[in-house]
Amino acid sequence: MPQAKAYHEKVALPLVQKLKDVIRGVLLRYFENIKELKTALDRANGQVQDLSKQVKKYESDLAPLKEIERNYRHLRRGLGENQADRIIHEVKIRVLAQQQTQSVKRDHMR
Repeated sequence: MPQAKAYHEKVALPLVQKLKDVIRGVLLRYFENIKELKTALDRANGQVQDLSKQVKKYESDLAPLKEIERNYRHLRRGLGENQADRIIHEVKIRVLAQQQTQSVKRDHMR
């Protein structure tokens, strides 16, 4: 019997204690990692929600532009490609001239 008691005290108990320490350390790291992952997931979910809101805003901003584009295509079809291009070119020239005139007026006012 003394041999079993000595084995128990010198080998088995220290081994069990080491195993307990290792398991405790592994569990501690596991729970720390879980906490970090939950934090990262919460942050990612928040970013997804923010991006979803931005997408909805952009979609609502885009709707009127789609209508304008449809109207533009109808106008080009009705006028013909060449006449539509000519009108657009003339309007651009007029707008540029107006901008230059306003710029010159501002420069003279200073």
